[in-house]
Amino acid sequence: MTRVLIVDDNEENLYYLRALLSGHGFAVDSASHGAAALVKARQVPPDLVVSDLLMPEMDGFTLLRHWKIDGRLRTIPFVVYTATYSEAEDERLALNFGADAFILKPAEPEDFLRRIREVQASGARVPPTVPSKPTLLKLYSEVLIRKLEDKTLRLERTNRELQRDIQRLRAFKAKMKTVHDIVNNLLSGLQLVRLQAECQLPEQVLKLVDQMIEEASLKLGTLENLETVTENEMAIGPSDGS
Repeated sequence: MTRVLIVDDNEENLYYLRALLSGHGFAVDSASHGAAALVKARQVPPDLVVSDLLMPEMDGFTLLRHWKIDGRLRTIPFVVYTATYSEAEDERLALNFGADAFILKPAEPEDFLRRIREVQASGARVPPTVPSKPTLLKLYSEVLIRKLEDKTLRLERTNRELQRDIQRLRAFKAKMKTVHDIVNNLLSGLQLVRLQAECQLPEQVLKLVDQMIEEASLKLGTLENLETVTENEMAIGPSDGS
């Protein structure tokens, strides 16, 4: 039975991969980061490893570099399975480090299993030279800088959208206050009419006034709830981008 080591810091991802692979005849072991994966692999080498890239303690790129310079592990296929590093430059960097496949999350189960079996059949691809640590740091720094720039741009775009939403909420709140005042005045007027004309109006008219008072009270409560929700939304405010 083929033994697969899956490496991911997300428990849900580990659970999914374990269920998928074990359900198709693989024996599965797992680790939550690269350092733990190296320890397990050196103790009992797997037949194949599937690793995320963005992880604490030791990320997937560093794990891949250690994997390909280890005399026992370098012949074991290494599959990158990532959602964060999704650009062509990320794939090129992983392949340059010796990755045997680069799969983007989320992959359809059939596609994922097909790629795994292809890698399993072809075996590990050992690169002619593994990047040195300074080269690794330089290349990886470039990847991180690009990711940070992308994140900054997304945060700025999100902040602009939040600012527009806040302006719309403020306008909506102003309109609600106007409606609230109108309904409140109407309710006060109806209650005054009910009090002053209780002995003068027919019972049928009094029932109609009571119904109008009840409906106005319900509308007033709904408006007050909407005002509370709007204030809570506005209190969240935009991110400062840090």
